[in-house]
Amino acid sequence: MIKNIGAAVAVAIAAVVLVGCGGGTAAPTVTVTQGQTSPTTLPAPVESPEDQYINALRSMNNKYIASASDADLIDVGYSVCEAFDSGITVDELSSALVQEFSGQGITDTSFYEAIGMIIGASALVLCPQYSSLV
Repeated sequence: MIKNIGAAVAVAIAAVVLVGCGGGTAAPTVTVTQGQTSPTTLPAPVESPEDQYINALRSMNNKYIASASDADLIDVGYSVCEAFDSGITVDELSSALVQEFSGQGITDTSFYEAIGMIIGASALVLCPQYSSLV
C-alpha cells in the first residue's frame, strides 16, 4: 500500500520512465585553436550530482534504464529523494513499486533490478543524506 504522496509520485514517475521512454546523450566536442596541433590537456571537469547519477545508472547496463531519457531518470531520482524526505523507507518504496508493477503483469526481473538501481543511486548520489538507507 502506498502510504503517502511521495511514494505515489515516485511510482507514477517510475512507470513513465521504465515502461517506455527513450532518449540519448550528446557526444562531447573538442575544439582545437589555430596553431595548436592537439587539444590541450585540461583537468577533468567536476561532475554534477545529476551527471554522476546518470553515469552510475548507465554503467549498469539495464535495458529499462537504457531506454529511459536522462531527464526522466533524474526526475524519478529526485522523486525517490522526495519520498525519503516524507519518511518513506527503502522497503516501503520498493514494495510499493513492486506491487504497482506486478499488478500490471510485469515479470521481467531486469525491470525490478532497475527499480533497485534507481533507488540506490538516488540515495547515494542525489540525496546522500539518505545513503545510510541503502
